[in-house]
Amino acid sequence: MKGGMVVRMRISPRDCMSILDAAEAAGMKADEFSFSALSSIVMSSILEGLRRSNTIPHRDGFEYLRMMQPFLDKKGAARQHMTTALYGKPVMPISPPSAMPMREERTHEELVAEFEELHNRWDDLTDLEKDRYNSLNSLLFQ
Repeated sequence: MKGGMVVRMRISPRDCMSILDAAEAAGMKADEFSFSALSSIVMSSILEGLRRSNTIPHRDGFEYLRMMQPFLDKKGAARQHMTTALYGKPVMPISPPSAMPMREERTHEELVAEFEELHNRWDDLTDLEKDRYNSLNSLLFQ
C-alpha cells in the first residue's frame, strides 16, 4: 500500500493543457500515461521544484499525521454521517492505531520518538540499531 492520499479534483481546461505542455517539455509521451498519472507526475515535479528553491520546506515525513489530521478526521466524520443516514444509527467508532498501544505496550508517540532519535544518529548506529530503525520504519510508515 502506498502512502499519501487519493484525491479527486476538477482541473480547469487551461491547466489540463498546461499539464500536457509540461509533460511534453519534460520529454514524456502523453499517450503512454493516463491523464491522472500525468497530472500527478507534473504536480510532484512542480512541488519538488518549489522545495529545491526553498519556497516550501523540505519535510521528512514525521509531520504527516499532525498536518493531515484535520483531513483524516473529516473523512471519518463523513463516513460516520453516511452510515448513520443509511442505517439510522451510528456505528461504534474504532480507535485509530495511533491511539492504541503497540505490541510492545509503548505508545505510538514513544515509538516515533525512538525512530527520530535513531534517524538523527544514522551514521553512528550499530547493525542492531539499524535493524531496529528499519523495523520501526516498517511499523510506523508502511
